[in-house]
Amino acid sequence: MSKDAAIRHNHIEVLALLRANAHAFLLTAASCTGQEMAAALVQALPQIANIVQKRQPPLIATVSKQGRVRIRLTYADLGGRE
Repeated sequence: MSKDAAIRHNHIEVLALLRANAHAFLLTAASCTGQEMAAALVQALPQIANIVQKRQPPLIATVSKQGRVRIRLTYADLGGRE
C-alpha cells in the first residue's frame, strides 16, 4: 500500500513492484488527511481482499478517495516481459 500514486508512471518503480511479485495498491488522492485515507482503505478492503484472493501477483491497482479499486497493470499487460 502506498500513497504515492505517481509510482505507476515511473517505469523503474513499476518494474520493481512487478519483479517483487507484489499486489501493490496505490492511493490516488495524495492530499487526503489520515482520516480520509483510513476511510478509503476501510471502504476498499473487501475489494482488495477479493483481488488478493483471486488474482495472482504481480499487479498494481489504485484506490480512490471513495474507496474504489481499479487494477491498472499486471505483468501480463507488459507481455510477460520487461
